[in-house]
Amino acid sequence: MAGSTDLTTLRKALDFLPRRLSESATHAKLAADCDALGLPTPPSEGTKYRRALASFVAVPDSALVEVARRVMATGSLPVKERIGVEDELWGPEGICLYSGAGAA
Repeated sequence: MAGSTDLTTLRKALDFLPRRLSESATHAKLAADCDALGLPTPPSEGTKYRRALASFVAVPDSALVEVARRVMATGSLPVKERIGVEDELWGPEGICLYSGAGAA
């Protein structure tokens, strides 16, 4: 499990986001979809995947927990992805592992 100072595993648990965004959004809607999840505005040039990836890579560690919370709030994640994110946000006892993130 990730600790409060190591967000590497949380970022890895969210690494499906660029693919999902590129598959579900049009070029015109990609920036709005990124914004809704707390991701930075993607560049205007490139494939949808490259644009979504650039946005995800640009997320600062300080915003990563909020991105994870917004992704979880969509309620549309496949089980494997949802469990991966939950495992990184909350410990086995349901205790939030990241300060300021709240518990579910």
